[in-house]
Parts: sequence; structure tokens; C-alpha cells
Amino acid sequence: MELKMEEPRLDPRDHERAARDQWAEREREMERRERTRSEREWDRDKVKEYESKEGAKARSRSRSRSRDRRRKERAKSKEKRNEKKGAAPSSACPSSRQFHVV
Repeated sequence: MELKMEEPRLDPRDHERAARDQWAEREREMERRERTRSEREWDRDKVKEYESKEGAKARSRSRSRSRDRRRKERAKSKEKRNEKKGAAPSSACPSSRQFHVV
């Protein structure tokens, strides 16, 4: 004698309940996303207000602070190189590429 396992038959009301639960979950997720989006916008607006009160630059940054810092450092090192080139080469400087004929 062989026993067969019958698949449980879903009541149409169970199917409707599952669909309602899924729909409600989607709506909760959409509400959560909207709430976090509005919180981000609120935070961004508060930062802008604070910066404008403190006299900081009201315009948005065109580049990140780290990129801006590196750009300024490159400019400084370039100035130093130009200063070295403009200075008179001394005979005591071993790195100069000029040769003196004696």
C-alpha cells in the first residue's frame, strides 16, 4: 500500500490575502524610500543654510576637496621648480648639469 502526499489546495481567500500582503509590503517600502529621500533633502537644505549663514561659499563645489588640495599642491611644487630654474646655478650644486671649463 503506497501513500501519496497530496498538495495542499489553496483557498482562493489565501491567494487574495497573499496578494494584499504583497501589495501592502510594496507600499510600505515606497513610503520608506520617500521618507528617506525627504530626510536627505532636508539635511542637504540645512547644510546649505548653515554654510550661507557662516559666510562659506554658497556655490556648489566643482571638484572634491581632495582633488582641489592636490591641484594646489601641484601648483606650489611647480612654482618651486621654476624658482630653482630661475636662480643662478652655483658651482657647489652637484645636481647642476652645467660643466665648467678650467
